[in-house]
Amino acid sequence: MSENVDWRAYIQGAHGKYVTRYLAYAEAHRQPTAADYDALEAELPTILSAMDRAYQEEQWEQVRRLMRALDECLDVRGHWGELRAWLEQAVRAAEAEGNKRDTAAFIHNQAILAQDAGEYAEARLLYQRSLDIRKELGDQAGIARTLHELGRLAQKTGEYTEARRLYRQSLDIKEELGDRTGIARTLHQLGRLAKDTGEYAEAERLYQQSLDIKEELGNRLGIALTLWGLGNLAKNQGDLVEARRRYEEAVPVFQELGDRKNEAGLLGQLANLAKAEGDAAEAERLYRRAIAMTEALGDVVEMSIDMFNLAELCKAQGRLAEALPLLERALETFERAGSRHEETVRPVLEHVRGKLNADSDYAERDCQNVVGGQDRSGRPGAL
Repeated sequence: MSENVDWRAYIQGAHGKYVTRYLAYAEAHRQPTAADYDALEAELPTILSAMDRAYQEEQWEQVRRLMRALDECLDVRGHWGELRAWLEQAVRAAEAEGNKRDTAAFIHNQAILAQDAGEYAEARLLYQRSLDIRKELGDQAGIARTLHELGRLAQKTGEYTEARRLYRQSLDIKEELGDRTGIARTLHQLGRLAKDTGEYAEAERLYQQSLDIKEELGNRLGIALTLWGLGNLAKNQGDLVEARRRYEEAVPVFQELGDRKNEAGLLGQLANLAKAEGDAAEAERLYRRAIAMTEALGDVVEMSIDMFNLAELCKAQGRLAEALPLLERALETFERAGSRHEETVRPVLEHVRGKLNADSDYAERDCQNVVGGQDRSGRPGAL
């Protein structure tokens, strides 16, 4: 009787049930809550195995749906290596199926990952590719999202006028569509841009507008991000008490969600705050924690910012030999990324190198002057 069994069909059917089961599970837990992220992480190896099986058997719709269900969890929980690999497969699946909307969305997400990894040139190419597809489709919501991210990229590279132009284009579309979540996100970034350019009153106005919308929508992650922004603004204006209050409101939200990227970023800001408060030991402890977290995530730009700040702390304490490798690594990252921070790090690195070289030359000359336990000036030499 077994001779009549179509084992290929049987196995394919079993695989299909396996994929269907874990697709249903992933889609049931795609809400941005700690409980749903925990549920997805608990089954992540199995879900990714199901996605791999779907890809091998060219079940393109299932690959796309699994990716859409997983991408936010993988990003928030710091599984960036897995996310990059599976986004590549998801792009191929969407292209094979002729689904241009998902192709553009997955390429957009690839660009965000490239940007977070400091690969700014690659990110720009990917954003443009996504934008071109979205314009072809007339996907106004997608166009607004990609313009927003291009604005973030321009802001990171110090192109503030271009960043403001892109944010305003994005905001206009979102307002026309009535996209309240998107409006709040772009108002937040415009607030951050105003803070970066020293327009503190305007920054506070924009942050507050963003916060009001996020509170109305009950967007806890968004609220925490804007509280963080308001904390940065308070710190820049010298109000350290208000800065700490805002930061400490935001931290528990990131910890509850398991949002490692934002928790690490805020640790760096808490370190800056501790340094401003004169607590160098606490600042160093927090910088080292932030560096360890960002390095594990692969967020090399944020890691390098924390390394530079730690190096500055070491330099102020006369620990130049410890500051040097931190500065060298930070500069290498910023140069590769084309980051505006390169201009800040370079002179500090040159100063530290010059001081260490001068100290080394002085020590060498002093050593050469010592003869038989007495230097040539007649002073007793150290033994």
